[in-house]
Amino acid sequence: MTRRARPKYNLRRWLTVVCCSAALAACDNDPIIVYVDPAIDLGDYSAELIVEGPPTVKVGFYIEQLFSPLEDGGECFVAYGVQGGTWTMPALRTTGIGSPVSVACQLVTESGELVGDVAAEIPLFLTPDGFLEIQAFPIPVRHAPPNEDTPIEDLYGAPATLTCSVSDFEERADQISVLVEIVED
Repeated sequence: MTRRARPKYNLRRWLTVVCCSAALAACDNDPIIVYVDPAIDLGDYSAELIVEGPPTVKVGFYIEQLFSPLEDGGECFVAYGVQGGTWTMPALRTTGIGSPVSVACQLVTESGELVGDVAAEIPLFLTPDGFLEIQAFPIPVRHAPPNEDTPIEDLYGAPATLTCSVSDFEERADQISVLVEIVED
């Protein structure tokens, strides 16, 4: 029985070494990170979404998962935002006004300083108890120019008026004004 002579190199080993070397060389480069926003479905927010009744808007805050309407003399909570700034975020509830809506809110101190002002077009969501609402409408709270960079600690405990108007594309609208006390949340 004769044996065949083995070649001096093994082709499989050689290819494995070459492939691994190429892979390791490619690993020396920094990885490329690509951020892609996930696809989301916001549902149907046409003017078809409406709760029957006369056009009304209520403003309040959620306290322990329950809506508490804001009444004259109530507390308007202001918190530091995670991404910066100070904000009050009241809930807005409507009937008789379709979604999406145009919302404009202002917070004016008793001395007349405009410390919160925002306008936006937003969708409203149907609540289990029969309203359309946004649970937290963000209103930035800061001193009026030229003092907008001044801390707002002096506003805590100050009386103010929170006014919010809501309207839809069919021109159904309502407005509410509430006398409040600005408090730190």
